[in-house]
Amino acid sequence: MMEEKSFRQSYRASIVYPEIEKWMIAHQLRIKDFAKLIDVSYNHTACILHGYHEPRLRIIRKILNATGLTFTEAFCTTMPLKKQRRDYYTSRNRTYTREWEAYWPNLETLFKEKKIRLIDLANEFDTYGKGVRLMVTAKNGKEPDMSLYYVKRFLELTGDTFEHLFALPESERM
Repeated sequence: MMEEKSFRQSYRASIVYPEIEKWMIAHQLRIKDFAKLIDVSYNHTACILHGYHEPRLRIIRKILNATGLTFTEAFCTTMPLKKQRRDYYTSRNRTYTREWEAYWPNLETLFKEKKIRLIDLANEFDTYGKGVRLMVTAKNGKEPDMSLYYVKRFLELTGDTFEHLFALPESERM
C-alpha cells in the first residue's frame, strides 16, 4: 500500500499549470520527485511550475513525455503572454534576407505554403529577424530550444496543435 504524502497548502496553490498539478497530485509527487522524473534540477523545475521561468522546448517535451498530457492540457492556461517583449524589441526589428529552414518539417511546410518571410515572423513576434531564425533553425543538428512564449505564439498564429506543428523530423523520432 502506498503511503499518503502530505503537502503544504501554499506549495499546491502556487503551481501555475493546473493539469500538471493534478497529475502530480494523482501520482503523489512533490516538485523534487517530479524534477527527478523529468531529469531537470529541482530549482529550475520549481521556478517553471511556480511561473517564474517559462520552460524551453526541451523541458516541455520532457514534461509531456513524463505526464502523458498533451501540450494544450499541460501548458494552455489563462496566464497572459508577456507584453513587455514588444517594448524591448521595438528598436531591434531588422530584416535578414539569409536563407533559412525550420527544423520541424510541418513548420517548414507552413512557411512555404503561406509564403511567410522571416521579417513577417519578426514583426508578429515583436522581435528581430535573426532572433526568429535562431528560434526555428537547427543548431549543430539539434532541435532548437524555443521558449514556451514563442511555442504558444506559433500555435496561436497557425491555429495548429503542438503535436503536429512541432513533430520531430523522421531522423529524430525514436
